Amino acid sequence: MSFRWNQPMLVEQEIGEPPSRWIYVVVVVIVECVAFGLTVATWPAGKPVMSWDFFRGIVAIGPAFSAALCAFIYTSAHGQYAFETAVVNQEAWRLKKSWLRASRSGVGVLDSVILAPEPDLGERMLGLDGTPPENPGKVMSLDGMEDAQAESRLHAVLETLLTPLVPKLAKAMRSESFLLMMQGARDESSNVISAVWKKLELPGFPRIVRMRATTEPKFAEQWFPADSDPYYRLVLAWHLNDDGPDVPKDCSEFAVALLLGSHPFLYDNRDKLRPQAWLLRGIESEADQVEEALALLLGAEQVETKRIRQFWHSRLKGLAQHATLGAVRESGLEVSTHVPDAAIGPQAPASRWLVYALAAKMAHFGQGAQLVALPGEKGVTLNLAVRELRAVNLPWKDSYAYSVVPIAEWVFVSLLFQALALLNDSKVWSGLDTAMVIIWLLALAAFLAARIFRSKRLVEECWRLSRGGSR
Repeated sequence: MSFRWNQPMLVEQEIGEPPSRWIYVVVVVIVECVAFGLTVATWPAGKPVMSWDFFRGIVAIGPAFSAALCAFIYTSAHGQYAFETAVVNQEAWRLKKSWLRASRSGVGVLDSVILAPEPDLGERMLGLDGTPPENPGKVMSLDGMEDAQAESRLHAVLETLLTPLVPKLAKAMRSESFLLMMQGARDESSNVISAVWKKLELPGFPRIVRMRATTEPKFAEQWFPADSDPYYRLVLAWHLNDDGPDVPKDCSEFAVALLLGSHPFLYDNRDKLRPQAWLLRGIESEADQVEEALALLLGAEQVETKRIRQFWHSRLKGLAQHATLGAVRESGLEVSTHVPDAAIGPQAPASRWLVYALAAKMAHFGQGAQLVALPGEKGVTLNLAVRELRAVNLPWKDSYAYSVVPIAEWVFVSLLFQALALLNDSKVWSGLDTAMVIIWLLALAAFLAARIFRSKRLVEECWRLSRGGSR
């Protein structure tokens, strides 16, 4: 079942209290009085009362009927409802816990390298080091690489990106579950990557997938139809204005490398690998519905709202920008806003990876959770970058437990047949006795089958409601 942000949630029901014990006391007293009265009224004149036949009706048949009646009252007034409520509540707990886990899934950022026209871009934009850069509308180049030729310039950029990651890349390649995803402007870029890979003496050669500049990452789902969800992904994204002096330069240059780990792999190796930050499942929205989308994102409690301290957005225009800024303002979030477009000039579509890398780095630097808003296929995509995953705190309650074995129903049937058998004072086993035993066993089996069938139907109903069906 695909993930839904507006997932219908089942409401936990109250089981309620069983009937008062005084009801059972009254039932026992009444049945015992009736049994005593009937025994006295039907007792043959002149027959001694100090015999088993006299006391059988009082100490055996009466208690058996009263206990059976008490079991019937419990089942009818509380037991069946309590069972059905426990089934629904347990399934609601499972569905909600599964949904919360899915909402908090994503990819771990094991390391990243950022090349931007302004050094220490993230630290300066947050005021941690130096002064925030201000270059709105200015198309900027990567420092120190302006004079290189196109291919050698890309080679230099990629070598600069990969060199700090060599130890981790070598380890990732040995896992034999590695994918390199590039988002650049040239089809032949994979050849340059191969040359750099070989020069750095990295083991083997990874499978390379070229993403279009507009491709949006799916941090908690398949990124593309043939995606095998590898343990490691290396994302290389860049924009270089190297098409010649006569080609207009509309966007500033950048380059970024992110080494990502899959959520299941990092969970299985949580004692050995610790990511620097996490990029969590995002939500897509139409531009005029960003406020509702942000409410759903925050309602999933991927992180405590008070821990969201920074807000990043880039390349948002018109309605998308105004609606997003308004949604953040109306949400009550107390955040500082950061716009790479104002710091290093207009951004290319692939620069979404620059924003993600900056947000993840600042989360790693202890600057709180980072909210990211970027253009998406529908209009706007919202994501959170956090330092640590938030555990799902949905404790189990003893009231969720239930058994498909119908104890109360079995007690009722068994005591009822026992009382009926005691009414027969014959000392010889008869066909009626055999028939009663068979009927008793069939009744036990019927109650068990009914309980199992009912529990399965309730579970199916819970799943149907969770998919958006009506009751």
